[in-house]
Amino acid sequence: MFKRNNVNRNILFCACKTACILILACNSLLRCSSMGPMDPDEFRDRPPVMTQAEINKVVQDSFNTLNQMRQNPAAFSEAAHVDLSRVAPMPPLIWNAQLAQSATARAVDMAQKDYCDHTDLNGVGPNAYARQAGYPLPDDWSGTLAANHIESLTCGPSLNGRVIMLKLIYDDGMEHQEAGHRQHLLGMNIFSRTHIHAGIGFAYNPKSRWSGFYVIHTAHPRRR
Repeated sequence: MFKRNNVNRNILFCACKTACILILACNSLLRCSSMGPMDPDEFRDRPPVMTQAEINKVVQDSFNTLNQMRQNPAAFSEAAHVDLSRVAPMPPLIWNAQLAQSATARAVDMAQKDYCDHTDLNGVGPNAYARQAGYPLPDDWSGTLAANHIESLTCGPSLNGRVIMLKLIYDDGMEHQEAGHRQHLLGMNIFSRTHIHAGIGFAYNPKSRWSGFYVIHTAHPRRR
């Protein structure tokens, strides 16, 4: 059902071996993030292709930035353009290859089909992708086709992993209680702070409306 399509030469993807992050703090879907902190290069002409090494770097840099922020949120208030001084530190997330596979499958599908949403064009959501990749999500996390307990995403021109993560944390500058991505990624609520694993996918298609497609899946496995 979730066979990975062949990626054309303009769309490279990453299931890199370094971790990444994103957590959904409730049964509802997280919004796609708009632009926040700026990447000085993001309005330059898009390269015709990205190498796998370049895509790996986007993933690695975003993952490193997230885990640094989780451990010391207040230090990133200026960079993220939002006050994080009262956000409690959290442990770093642990990279998980299965979540990286599901996040990558989502990013590649969006890049190939030029859409940006928490469900694919067949109405299939992130939980189903993670289970298909073999990650043992808790049994009480909804098994409905469109369910999402694990995903944050953003689509846009930035190819800088650090800036992409800062934009997700900025989350349109909303107050903490309304900022779904921020709560998810920084473990700011009871649900998201139980997540210990993360995986990131990034795909690039300069012929699409957004160019870059970034997806992070976070979760904890079901109890045995």
